[in-house]
Amino acid sequence: MNNEIYAVTEEEVDITTYMQQQCVDSYLTVASSLKSGMSERAIEKAMKAELALGGLKEFWYNIPVMVLVGEDRFRMMAADDYDIKEPQEEIVLQPGMPFFIDMHPRHAQTGRWGNFAATGIFNPQDSEEAIKLLQEMQEIQLNGISSLRADMAGADVAAMFDGKFGEAGIQLLDVRGNYGHSMGTGPKGSFQRAFLDANNAFSIGGQIFGIEPGGTRGLSVARFEDCVHIPDGSLEGQSTILGRTKPVPLVFGNS
Repeated sequence: MNNEIYAVTEEEVDITTYMQQQCVDSYLTVASSLKSGMSERAIEKAMKAELALGGLKEFWYNIPVMVLVGEDRFRMMAADDYDIKEPQEEIVLQPGMPFFIDMHPRHAQTGRWGNFAATGIFNPQDSEEAIKLLQEMQEIQLNGISSLRADMAGADVAAMFDGKFGEAGIQLLDVRGNYGHSMGTGPKGSFQRAFLDANNAFSIGGQIFGIEPGGTRGLSVARFEDCVHIPDGSLEGQSTILGRTKPVPLVFGNS
């Protein structure tokens, strides 16, 4: 197992950017075509088909595309260390339900990882609080990314997001207590991910991290993830979200 965390090359940044662009485009295509009654498994099948059109046919995680429909599914996944994330045929999308889609592509030639995830609301029905949390979570993620510096440790990033969650009254929903992880190469297990939690003192400079704050407030849940490049020596505002330049839509279907 490779435990080394190393500065990424320009080529690796370019490869990750391409994968992230394909993930974002695939997500927007599938999310915009969701229909009431679609199962988690049907959504997963549609996502994998779209990713394949963009050349992404290999995956680094044991669940290539995670699809969770409804608040309960998200809470169960986060509480049980992701052990029940396999998309289910019997769980179907209905108006007013949140959905969470998490993609884990691997570049065929280099083995480099990508990772994009987003939460949306399908055909909102009295969903003001759920939409508000999605808006605030995406803002927290984007503001947090703009605050990253190369000299920060993993624990510093976690403390920053802890503060933002506390100010917003959001409870972290992650059994590991983390807000993201390093991006590696090869299949899961061949690279020991470093997590952004209170226990890690490694430097984030020169690397690509998946930044994925996820939490709950009241009955609502939300999580967003992007691959972010933190260049060596970078200051606040100099980290780059790879593969997208604007926030993702939060509401899909007929409102």
